[in-house]
Amino acid sequence: ILLKGLIDWVRIHPTLEVISLSVMEENIAAVSLYKSLGFEVTGRDPFGVKHSPSQYFTELTMSLRPKG
Repeated sequence: ILLKGLIDWVRIHPTLEVISLSVMEENIAAVSLYKSLGFEVTGRDPFGVKHSPSQYFTELTMSLRPKG
């Protein structure tokens, strides 16, 4: 998996500390995958992605500290 390669790459680079990403909360499969790799929810924006004039999707920020 590409994301595992990124995590390994960050581990060996001394100046890199955190990997952050954004995902829609409704994308349960992706959120589950990121959590299984050690990512934690570090932010939540209920108006993150506008879908229609009256509907928004919640955007999560997830972060991982591979060395921590």
